Amino acid sequence: MRGAISINTRRLAWDPSEDVESSLREPIQTLDTYRRKMLDKRMLLRVLSGDLPLSRVANRLSGAFARAADRKLAPILRGASRHFQLNRVI
Repeated sequence: MRGAISINTRRLAWDPSEDVESSLREPIQTLDTYRRKMLDKRMLLRVLSGDLPLSRVANRLSGAFARAADRKLAPILRGASRHFQLNRVI
């Protein structure tokens, strides 16, 4: 074999400020996934019982919303948008 081509199955451009190890451990969650979980009775019971900390739920939701907003607003925010900066790399 003379060479290899590596493909990042999660993204085309990796954010250099992001920790690879911790990111690979976290499952990919879309806003649709969070929406389904919010409507799931079992998840609601876990939050209400304290089994699932409300702070963790809020952190993950706010992160998902921030990423979605950054992606949508990238053409307007340009250099202030992380999504815009990473797309410039590609």
